Amino acid sequence: MRILEDGAPDAGLVRGFFEQRLAAITHLPDGASERQPLSLTIPPARRTVAHDHGLRETLVHVLSGSGKLLWGRQLEHAARIGPGASVLIAAGVFHQEINESTDDELELWFLGDDAPSWAGAHQLAP
Repeated sequence: MRILEDGAPDAGLVRGFFEQRLAAITHLPDGASERQPLSLTIPPARRTVAHDHGLRETLVHVLSGSGKLLWGRQLEHAARIGPGASVLIAAGVFHQEINESTDDELELWFLGDDAPSWAGAHQLAP
């Protein structure tokens, strides 16, 4: 799991995904070049169900809002994410996106997932 804050020093250039430099990301997820970015808006005080992306690694970019990302078998690791942050989630890593704001939406873009598996994984928890 790599979490990259907006404005972090560049370590590699990723072309075709936002056409900008992303620190420490040196490649796109497998198959990403053939896929369109998918978006997810998490309403205030909501979260996705805990899930993984199977055999696909996924690149997530925070467009707006802020929240928390949990990961690990028991969701034992946590990191804050905010606008401009990018996260490279390795294949098979169990994780959950959380919008901790009570006022603002958390808007994310995903690259590397296909639409059917993405829709199943990114359901909001009750």
